[in-house]
Amino acid sequence: MPFNSFINCLRISSDKHRGMRNYMEDELRVKIAENNGKKTYFLGVFDGHGGGEASVYARSYLFNKIIEQPGFHDDDPCKVKDAICDGFIKTHLEMYRIADTWPKGRDGSNSTSGTTATVAIIKENKLYIAHVGDSGAAIAYKSGDDFLSKELTVDHKPENLKERSRIENLGGKVSTSGVPRVAWKRPLKNPHHKTSENSVTQHEYIPFLAVARALGDFWSFDSEKNEFIVSPEPDINCIDIVPNIHKFLILASDGLWGVMNAKQAVDIVTNYERNADEMPLERNCATVLCNQSLELWKKRHCRADNISAVVLFFDEEFGSCDPLYYDSENSTLSLEDEEDTPPLFDTLPPVLVRNLDFQEIPLSVHLPVRISSGSSQKRSYKHKRKHEEDHKGSKLKYVKIGLDDNIKTDVSPESLNELQFKQ
Repeated sequence: MPFNSFINCLRISSDKHRGMRNYMEDELRVKIAENNGKKTYFLGVFDGHGGGEASVYARSYLFNKIIEQPGFHDDDPCKVKDAICDGFIKTHLEMYRIADTWPKGRDGSNSTSGTTATVAIIKENKLYIAHVGDSGAAIAYKSGDDFLSKELTVDHKPENLKERSRIENLGGKVSTSGVPRVAWKRPLKNPHHKTSENSVTQHEYIPFLAVARALGDFWSFDSEKNEFIVSPEPDINCIDIVPNIHKFLILASDGLWGVMNAKQAVDIVTNYERNADEMPLERNCATVLCNQSLELWKKRHCRADNISAVVLFFDEEFGSCDPLYYDSENSTLSLEDEEDTPPLFDTLPPVLVRNLDFQEIPLSVHLPVRISSGSSQKRSYKHKRKHEEDHKGSKLKYVKIGLDDNIKTDVSPESLNELQFKQ
């Protein structure tokens, strides 16, 4: 499952671990697109909850939906940010249209699947960070001989004053008993009490979701206000990457950020890279981050959450571009014009891909036209299945994928074809 590659002098490492949970709902994405000879890099971490359907969908379709927006190819950062926001919202609405095909709850209710999304998009020297939920991003930069850290995202938590105010202004509620959660407003079920046709439906509020924004979570749609209480609208930042100052970027799920801060994560990567004996492509700092997170969960005597991490290096500080591991001509992958499918060199073996039976939805289906702002939860759901075994340090192997035989992966050649989604 670990993945390393050199891409135009950008080294990328990623890994994920199920932690001590029964199911793996985190998804990772690394992808490259080329337009008019200019490469755009996409990285994403998606922490699913209530089932893996939303995280799998976002992983597979979000980046293409963003790149479809006209403003994305503009040189104006404001237009690019608007395009990224539109891509998030349109992905959310397209998910809404097929959500009734997802596994139902035990009581026959619709799926409550949702996902956080923290993505990095690099266009030339611009780094765009878009974010909903409580996954997050941090950047390492150099000052003299010291490596410093900076958090690039703020968790969308229900107890956050801004988020709580937005939720309550929409008529929603935040439960503060125990872990603060967005409450699910649903019709009160009372089989012993019969009401007349003209009676007002009574509702109950169930403390449900520990984040305030996400993709999915369609249970939060308020039909009276035509709003999603849990919002799909991302926060978006744009940063100018400064050569020799900005060193690397970390994206991770809350399985990592729940037990360490940005400084600790940057220190772990820096110390590992400085002391590593392996060649650059043989080492994986994302694996080290995941393993360190697991140890911290154990020390706290807590049940470790799913853990995912992606690390991108901006320059050659921690390893030169040895021709054995770098191929500037073939280390690219263009986005398709049609629906996106997971690229063969991605981090995930086929066992992690859940096949979704997408069905045609009539164009007349009503979609909400206004979007509010608001994300991750734990819930038992029907048809759960184990996605992967505990992480075992499998030895990486060279495999030939298309024209590029310099990509390393732990996916066997026999299983490469199984990585494609079955539509």
